[in-house]
Amino acid sequence: MKNILLSLTFLFITLVIPAQDSLLVDEDGYLLNDDVNISGYGGPLLSFSSINEEFAFMMGGGGAILFNENLFFGGYGSGLTNKIEIDSSVYKGSYIGFANGGLWSGFILMSSKKIHPIISLMVGWGSVSVANELSYIIDIDNIYVITPCLDFEYQMTDFLRISTGVQYRYVTGINEIDFDDKDFSNFGGHITLKFGW
Repeated sequence: MKNILLSLTFLFITLVIPAQDSLLVDEDGYLLNDDVNISGYGGPLLSFSSINEEFAFMMGGGGAILFNENLFFGGYGSGLTNKIEIDSSVYKGSYIGFANGGLWSGFILMSSKKIHPIISLMVGWGSVSVANELSYIIDIDNIYVITPCLDFEYQMTDFLRISTGVQYRYVTGINEIDFDDKDFSNFGGHITLKFGW
């Protein structure tokens, strides 16, 4: 899994860094010259995968500034919405909580096409918690999350786009609760609605 994550992250860096130079810096080396078209978007983010070998549905949102219809920088936030009961002697009868947010950047390929691919990377931080039936938090731990994504986006109208894709969520930093990083790291899918101009 770590090899896949490293490969996807490397692919993202090799495609986005050269694109950033060509899109944002003019031939004289000035940042954000007059030819750069700046726009933006925001909207809900729905994702699904597994946590502790149980189905996990997460909801949140994100938004970004878009440069020349190709390169974007922004942020995201997401949290677990369904109840995942913990089946262990340590936390018997309790439920998992999971939330994270942070920076989101990426590159839109062939943006002039009606359907086009997107590669992106989410880098964030958050927490994993254990709570009882009354939502009283018994235990909590801080985490870091790295999520490379590959999407296909469909431009429905001038102000609405929908994208769907796959991701790998890599979680690290768990050391205070009775779980491992691998219990929260997994492949998943997501759907994003983007409202903007």
